[in-house]
Amino acid sequence: MASGYGYKGPNRCFAFWQDFLKCYNQADKVTDCNLYREDYFECLHPTKEVQRVKTIIEEADRQKKANAQSSEKSNGLNILSKD
Repeated sequence: MASGYGYKGPNRCFAFWQDFLKCYNQADKVTDCNLYREDYFECLHPTKEVQRVKTIIEEADRQKKANAQSSEKSNGLNILSKD
């Protein structure tokens, strides 16, 4: 699949590869294309996306735990719940 096309059409990262290759061919320095390279590698290996999702899940769990603790401390009558 060197062309970027497989049996079901273009690879999901092929557009990023084309952008990177176009920049690389026109750039004076290789470092000019770092953003395109990062986009392409993020498409291949979604490490930043996985980290963001992990952070969101941890924050949601933290908020649930904080809400549970605050509702447990008082049930409206300043009496601790038995649960």
